[in-house]
Amino acid sequence: AKQNLDYAFLMWYVAALDPEYYMQLEDDIQVVPGFMPKVRQYILSPAVVQKPWIMLAFSKLGFIGKFFSGSRVHSLAQFLLIFHD
Repeated sequence: AKQNLDYAFLMWYVAALDPEYYMQLEDDIQVVPGFMPKVRQYILSPAVVQKPWIMLAFSKLGFIGKFFSGSRVHSLAQFLLIFHD
């Protein structure tokens, strides 16, 4: 789908910035107050630090709120292109 292509291009752009993390958000969402400190607290917690992970989900809405290590963003972009029509 075109949305996969949009995500892939965004991720390629972000990958060049060498981010520590990447979270997919949309321009029309509103997060609750304190959302980012809670995300930071969770990703630094022993439950996350001590276990390998590929993706963390901070929302049940499709791809919104999905959180990845920055080192995986380029690979994820390539994976999304597999599903482009």
